[in-house]
Amino acid sequence: MYEQIIDKYYGGCDELRHILLTHSQSVVQRALRIAANHPQLHIDTNFVLEATMLHDIGIIRVDAPGIHCHGTEPYIRHGVCGAEILRNEHLPESYARVCERHTGAGLTLHDILSQNLPLP
Repeated sequence: MYEQIIDKYYGGCDELRHILLTHSQSVVQRALRIAANHPQLHIDTNFVLEATMLHDIGIIRVDAPGIHCHGTEPYIRHGVCGAEILRNEHLPESYARVCERHTGAGLTLHDILSQNLPLP
């Protein structure tokens, strides 16, 4: 399933697609290793695989030329952008939430407001 979505958004962006896939595959390996070390949690490894492959789908919309991203959004919004993409693709909400929530760990509401960060 994730392959079709990546192809749809990254079909003409070979360098960015390569960066996305390389990074995502590395994160998949780590996430699945963590899941395997915690069998008591009964983790849905298929979900982990798919959601991890899609967690950075939103970088296509950000402005980060150093990694071949030529969109208009600030990089900090790539998770929010990814969630929008996956919701528009009608994936389950859990996939969108992985995108939306994998960035900004540790940020408080005060941080977002005081730094005027473009986050919900």
